[in-house]
Amino acid sequence: MRIRFHHDMSSTSPVHYGVEKFKEKLDELSNHKIQVNIYPNNVLGDDIYSTELLQLGVIHAAVIPTSKLANFHPPLKKLDYPFIFKDKLDAYQKLDGEMGNKLIQDLNKKGMIGLGFWEAGFKQITCNNVFQRLTPDNPYPLNGISVRIMSSPILFSQYKAAKALPLVIPFSELYVALEHGIVKCQENPITTIATTKIYEVQNELLLSNHAYLGYVFIVSKSWYDTLSLEDKLQLRKAEQYARNLQRQQVSNLEESYLKEILTNKHIRVVSPDYISTLRKNFLLSTY
Repeated sequence: MRIRFHHDMSSTSPVHYGVEKFKEKLDELSNHKIQVNIYPNNVLGDDIYSTELLQLGVIHAAVIPTSKLANFHPPLKKLDYPFIFKDKLDAYQKLDGEMGNKLIQDLNKKGMIGLGFWEAGFKQITCNNVFQRLTPDNPYPLNGISVRIMSSPILFSQYKAAKALPLVIPFSELYVALEHGIVKCQENPITTIATTKIYEVQNELLLSNHAYLGYVFIVSKSWYDTLSLEDKLQLRKAEQYARNLQRQQVSNLEESYLKEILTNKHIRVVSPDYISTLRKNFLLSTY
């Protein structure tokens, strides 16, 4: 049996590392019966298209950002709210517990089965020549500034409340959009900023930790229903094993990636005094 596996990140990313570990563990548990073919970097199409293919059973498994999967399953929109987790431990406890189970339990009605939550980490904000023209007491530091976001009405409202100009741009086009000034700012976790070299085309980094970016590990329901009980158990064990390693890999890399980013003299860390101001802006839109 061969599994076609989609994800949107590069082969150097923690997501890919996790999928590789899933592949290795499933190969071991199934005694080489189940093989995984990994298609990184949107090779099979972007996340939305690939999720549609997964619903049809053309793709068997994927890890999809919660913001994008919320287009198919609205309860996941809750995870786009800012400042809902205190730290990673809080996120893990909630997403691996009752909260997470409730968020993904009805995915089967959309042709998918959710096995668990992976992560990219807490999001930070990068910009070009935005904060340097301001003082931290400015009530709307992003006023009139174009910001790239994923397709999410909550993210859109969040940045509109900050008086920014949110624009939905495909992740694969983000680097070029920043390079050519189509947008001035973007939000992503440190690991993503580093592996995609976004810091090469941005000169300001705000370590805001304002929201948690997770992924859902999903499988095609039509395909999953054809599996034996033994195959399903092996699949779930391999996912849980890989989930823990993937999260640990993110944590391991964040410190070294931040050092890599900051060795680039082109970018500077913005005063953390802006965080409380943006927190007020963002929370106005959501609560």
